[in-house]
Amino acid sequence: MIADAVGLSVFAAIGAAKAQIYGLGAIGIIMMSAITATGGGVIRDILVIEIPAVLRTDFYATAAILGGVSFVVAKFFFIGQNLQLFFAAAATFILRIIAMKYRVSLPKVHSLPASPSQLTQIRKIQERKKRNNSS
Repeated sequence: MIADAVGLSVFAAIGAAKAQIYGLGAIGIIMMSAITATGGGVIRDILVIEIPAVLRTDFYATAAILGGVSFVVAKFFFIGQNLQLFFAAAATFILRIIAMKYRVSLPKVHSLPASPSQLTQIRKIQERKKRNNSS
């Protein structure tokens, strides 16, 4: 799991740096940091025939996003790119390790009584009935 946290943090930092090189703004840098980090992990997990960690662990992508935020904050304070990379990687790594050690996760969504498309159909039927009754 330590190697996974290292990989996540390095990919998050590299994604943020590439986004900055291509002139993206703060949101673009943060999003590319998260996409690069989680995408690399998904490819790795698929190649070894495992369920991707981003689907199993809630704080996986969140750590990458916060690493991207630390990259942008370091950029805001005019810190050089090497230190920006370090801050992004360190923040992602530390957050991921803390999340693993203390089993930190985001709130779980309770299951729905039906699929979203079925719920939409039910809602539309109810709205039609209301309109027909009020006419």
